[in-house]
Amino acid sequence: MPSDTPSIFSISPYARFVAEDMYPGQAGQDDQNDAARHMLAAGTLARKYGVGPAEFLGRAHEYTTSPIAAFKALIGAGKMPKDYDQDMHNNALGARLGARARSQTELEDMVNQMAEQATKKQTTGKPWISRAEGGSVDLTRPFVDYPSARRRPEARNDREAAANAPLSALRGWAAGTLGLPGDLESLVRMIPGLGGETYMPTTDDIRKILPGRSLESTPTGRAFTELGTLTGGAGLATGAKLSGRGAGALGRLTAEQIVRGVEGGNPLFAAVAPAYVVKPKGGNFLSGSIERVVEPMKTRVIGSDPAARLRDLDASYAQNLEAGVAMDADVFARERARLNPEIAINKWLDTKLAKYMRNEMATPEDPVRELAERGVLHFEPVPTSYNVSDARVRAGFPEEGLAQSELAKLYEKRADTFYNELQAQDLTSRYPEIVAKDPWLAKVPPETRVYELLGGVNNELGMQHLVDELKNAINPASGLPENLRLKYSDLEKVTVPQAVERVAKINDWRAAQQVEANMIRAMNPATQIVKEYPESGTKWVELRQPKELPEGYTLDKAGNSIGPDGNYAQNPGEKQLEDALKYEGEIMGHCVGGYCPDVVEGRSKIFSLRDDKGRPHVTIETAPGPKIFDTGTPEGRPGPEKIVQIKGKGNRAPVKEYLPAVQDFVKSGEWSDVGDLQNTGLIDARVAGKPLPGKPAFMTEDDFKAYQAELGQGGPPPENFARGGEVHGFSEGGAVSGANFPTVDFDPARIDSIVGEFHAMNAR
Repeated sequence: MPSDTPSIFSISPYARFVAEDMYPGQAGQDDQNDAARHMLAAGTLARKYGVGPAEFLGRAHEYTTSPIAAFKALIGAGKMPKDYDQDMHNNALGARLGARARSQTELEDMVNQMAEQATKKQTTGKPWISRAEGGSVDLTRPFVDYPSARRRPEARNDREAAANAPLSALRGWAAGTLGLPGDLESLVRMIPGLGGETYMPTTDDIRKILPGRSLESTPTGRAFTELGTLTGGAGLATGAKLSGRGAGALGRLTAEQIVRGVEGGNPLFAAVAPAYVVKPKGGNFLSGSIERVVEPMKTRVIGSDPAARLRDLDASYAQNLEAGVAMDADVFARERARLNPEIAINKWLDTKLAKYMRNEMATPEDPVRELAERGVLHFEPVPTSYNVSDARVRAGFPEEGLAQSELAKLYEKRADTFYNELQAQDLTSRYPEIVAKDPWLAKVPPETRVYELLGGVNNELGMQHLVDELKNAINPASGLPENLRLKYSDLEKVTVPQAVERVAKINDWRAAQQVEANMIRAMNPATQIVKEYPESGTKWVELRQPKELPEGYTLDKAGNSIGPDGNYAQNPGEKQLEDALKYEGEIMGHCVGGYCPDVVEGRSKIFSLRDDKGRPHVTIETAPGPKIFDTGTPEGRPGPEKIVQIKGKGNRAPVKEYLPAVQDFVKSGEWSDVGDLQNTGLIDARVAGKPLPGKPAFMTEDDFKAYQAELGQGGPPPENFARGGEVHGFSEGGAVSGANFPTVDFDPARIDSIVGEFHAMNAR
């Protein structure tokens, strides 16, 4: 149990005094003062006993302060007071704040900040109020800058007052007994017509003159004094005093009784886990932290702010008009029309995006993460290797995040990495230059959390893309369809979640446009089908220059292309091949886009495995193999082609689902060599460069096991068979020399059998 929390008896007055310091001009009923009081009390209980017990005790307190209404509600004969639901809502919110706070001071800071976000309707994650009577809330001040900082020591350090509790209660009993006649007189004078000054001293008057007044200097002392006045006669005081003194003391006593039972380990009071995030909503930021992220995304006009440029323009226009200087009003109008959208974007960055980064990003209420849960996001986040769980633990939260869907988890993890959490004492003790910029750091409690937004958020969280597409949305010439465009004047109404949804739709539209464009590029005349697999919807295509020339083009005797005008021109087929290769390289993420000269001149062939939408998934390059010199001619004859490389996307191995087509391609040809055989799931089963009798040169491991079974050989498993390379030949003794076999123990009989099969084949 934290040692810095007020005792159970002092929680109610502690919460009341601190809330009054936060909002000194408010009445404390259904206003921010009231909400802060409930959150402080519930949050303190949560720090002492857990969230579940705190909410239970809050409900018990409401029942004890309105016992008759509670009894009627329980038997179905009435309802709780109208503010009951509101108080329970604020209690629950405060309990969850308490579960996250690492100190009582931090709880006060969080409650103060949360109270300033109160709404007049029930809203998840925000305090609920009905009105604000008297006073006002200065929303511009730092939320930790309130007078209760002076009261914190007396609110927390009440152990001595708790030890003097019996004496405080006795003093209260004496005041209540001696002041009873005056209390009765005050009740009588409340009757219409009998008003006037009370002549006999009341309980309050007696308390002021009794010795030991210092016992009331702490919340605990005041609580026990009030309890004593109740037993001494203050129960007959005015209705207002009764509800604030007698029932309040009873409520606190009842709460203490319940707590003693709770600490016995009743499972009904298991605490609710805190929000699994790096930071709560809002918070203290170092000056310039948010601005450093937002400023680079702003639009500049000749190095200056568009709004300043517009002011100068209007001033110049007014001066010329006043001086009678002739000017072209249309020029000024066009310049204003150009500047207004840029001003709107910059204003949106300062108000909407900056506010989101400060108050909502990476919090339990992050609306962008909630959109990602539904599969809506403005960019595709890349997984990060940063260990965010460390940051969560440092912030006092569990290691796991709040997100559920994979997309939301990616966004949440990336967002969490961009908040650097510090404590005020970390900065005041080591960085005087920071304190000089933010002097409030020296005035807040040392453990106050301070945040800094790190660089890189623009690109890593897609904020720059979000802003770029918003600029396109307000630009009539951007080419976006009407339903995706915005008027620049409406941009100030667009929240960050709404912007994310719109940009997600723009992304979908662009993707559809790209698919359509890619379909055209994917099947241009240089893309020619080699083999199709109807069951999977895939096909092998070869990227080669079309033989047919477009109308008007001819070839001279040397094979050069002549255009319709009779001059030499690039063969249109070569341009089509170049585009087809570039498309392959762009989608696959490798360098085949630059292979056009090699393909045109016959040094290379490119094959691509395409799906039913024309998208490539595997690229295979082949090339002429070594020449064979067995004809007596010096130049020799062409040998079998070789496979140079087999690549999936990003030069990785092909995805498993495409291996059957890859294996079919390899097994269906006669290759002098196969590069990247490890990417195919095949093994080289040739001996001396030739396949075994009736068998393909390259087999899957299952095929090889079946072949072993045919030979009746147990032998080592196929894992020991080589996955590439060539068999160089045999020694005269029949042993394999430099073959595909690794240097491990083999069954000699099995090797002899394979070699025997090979000799038998040659003999036939």
